[in-house]
Amino acid sequence: MDTVAPDNPIALSLGIPDFNGFLVNKKAMDFLMAEHGDYIRKYGRYWVDSGGRPDGHLEPPASRLVLPFTYDRKGEDLAKMYKSDGDELAAMGITTLGTRLPKDTENAYRYLQSRGELTFRIGQGLVEPFGNIENPDSGLEEMQGVVGSGDDFLWVTGIGPTAIDGSTTRACTDQKRQGGAYGALDSWFPVGQCHNDAEYRGSPMRAGPIQANYYREWTVASGKHGIRFANVHVAGDRGVGVLLNIMEDIQGEFGAQSTRTWGMDHCDMVNPSDFERLGKMNVFMSCYIRLDLDDMAESYGEQVAHTFHAPVKSMLDAGVPVVFETDRNSYVWDDLEQFVTRIDPDTGKVWGPDERVDHPTILKMLTNWAADYMIKKDKIETIEEGKLADLLVLDRDFLTIPSTEISEIQPQLTMVDGKFVFVHKDFSAETGLNPEGALITTYDELLERRPAVPRGAPVEGIAAP
Repeated sequence: MDTVAPDNPIALSLGIPDFNGFLVNKKAMDFLMAEHGDYIRKYGRYWVDSGGRPDGHLEPPASRLVLPFTYDRKGEDLAKMYKSDGDELAAMGITTLGTRLPKDTENAYRYLQSRGELTFRIGQGLVEPFGNIENPDSGLEEMQGVVGSGDDFLWVTGIGPTAIDGSTTRACTDQKRQGGAYGALDSWFPVGQCHNDAEYRGSPMRAGPIQANYYREWTVASGKHGIRFANVHVAGDRGVGVLLNIMEDIQGEFGAQSTRTWGMDHCDMVNPSDFERLGKMNVFMSCYIRLDLDDMAESYGEQVAHTFHAPVKSMLDAGVPVVFETDRNSYVWDDLEQFVTRIDPDTGKVWGPDERVDHPTILKMLTNWAADYMIKKDKIETIEEGKLADLLVLDRDFLTIPSTEISEIQPQLTMVDGKFVFVHKDFSAETGLNPEGALITTYDELLERRPAVPRGAPVEGIAAP
């Protein structure tokens, strides 16, 4: 990069989510050190060459200083893409989504809202503050009152570090890898990116000599100042365990209420030994499901693959509030079916059969329990007098159909805030229902207009019809 553009700063994603790593050239690194040198040397994380000089690899929190320069897209440009996404959500019956939003994405949704084109509600976790507040204690004190602010279409659900570890080979884990795809970068991350671990300095072969752990200080300051920690990617079992350790310390210092309603996302790997602690501390777990677990089994063994990934039933039995999450660009009813059956649709193998949940349970995970996670239970996700008029009509009875038919469900209409936003074209033809402003189409037809979007591409969020 220095050869191609010696006079211009360049930042590239490392081929992993950019929250967890950037590669910058010398011009960009010089700028960051000039502006934030003391902060980077204290908290890092940055890699060094054989001479101890920064080599351009950044891990968070240092990498988070780059985000304001990468998330500067125009809201009205993003809005065109997000409007198409919203159409697909409406066709699936999704009326509310909880996710993390950078500022330019929030601006895009505000732009749609101003034009009357925002057809679903968004509970958002703030992204930019983490890493860009150089003193977590004083910075979070100034952010008291932000969580819960906004309106009924876009409000703040938490302020967090976005991710406390990486994914797959970078997930923070205590499990010994046996090879396989999850060990692809073992020389860089032998136990993953364990950001909350006070001993973690970054890649052990190249880590710069930082003095403090920003993640831990941020988490403690959150508890101290009553800032809700939520909408946070937590992939590995060690990541879950270390965060629970910190939460226990926070409760010991500031009281049990200091971490009330905190939440972790994904539950990709949760050690059964932590179920009781999660239940005792009442930590929200939003869980996605993916049952192509051969790589996990090859890397950690069949037992881990069967018992660590999305162990929903066991966590519920331990008193853990668990909500539904989707983490891919898929038909939401496909994911619901897999929570109930635990069947890999490609191979037919059942993963974690003891973790299957029944139809009423997954429905609650998708609706009123999800509203709890998004601190909006008083207004959404159940049909009651005084609540906002969001509802959908299905083509079959969700509670009585065979589990293997859940993926075949076709929403017939979706209503948000008392307005029709989607009507299935066959239902429209049958009933004559053709409300102004509503989409009259099908989910499959909407997919056809976006051939460049691969099914399975990451689209994170807690979904609730």
